[in-house]
Amino acid sequence: MLEDVLPLSPTEALAHHAEGAALVVVGRGAGMSPDAVQALLRESLCPVAVVP
Repeated sequence: MLEDVLPLSPTEALAHHAEGAALVVVGRGAGMSPDAVQALLRESLCPVAVVP
């Protein structure tokens, strides 16, 4: 078994795992800072819904 370990920020990890997804839904009050939400909006290849 081989494992790939990539040091990614939480935002980069979400954007990476969202590749091929139809939609990413994140909660604004779930520990996501406004800066992290903005970064996810910039980096994601699919639509992002931010809910309160």
